[in-house]
Amino acid sequence: MNTDLFTLDPTETYRVELYVRSLAPTGAYERQMEVLDRLECLAERGRVESVSSAVWGNRICPRTDLCDETGHSILEDIDRLRTWAADHDASLDPFFEEREVNSLVERAHTVIVPPVLCLAVHDGEGLRGVFPCAKDGETYTVADGLDALENAASSDALAGGVPTQS
Repeated sequence: MNTDLFTLDPTETYRVELYVRSLAPTGAYERQMEVLDRLECLAERGRVESVSSAVWGNRICPRTDLCDETGHSILEDIDRLRTWAADHDASLDPFFEEREVNSLVERAHTVIVPPVLCLAVHDGEGLRGVFPCAKDGETYTVADGLDALENAASSDALAGGVPTQS
């Protein structure tokens, strides 16, 4: 593992993208609002330069020939997050679940079920971390990413939050 993979520079400010899933399970809305509140506090304290958010559907069709502009943008975001994971020997599975669905009017097809929340942390050089992710048998949650941003001045690792076992 690159030991600097999850290291935050206390002098750096970060840009954060928060992706939220619409039609999320019961209780998810409250969790989504808590995360947004924490990000707003980080922005007010100058720890985060900017926060953007996007809403994903509860299922995403990965066929680009069936996508509109929004669908293409979502798929590009997912590809960018997956590329980061691959480049850092991390995994976004099972957080971005692919499954076969059937309906009465359509043939069976594959869809991507995104996580309820996904946090992408950027610095001046590019994508710095994606939460949730898994690496070396550890799961790093959105809360871990937020904790690291909050504790960057006194903590030296994004994994400074307590990772949960996968």
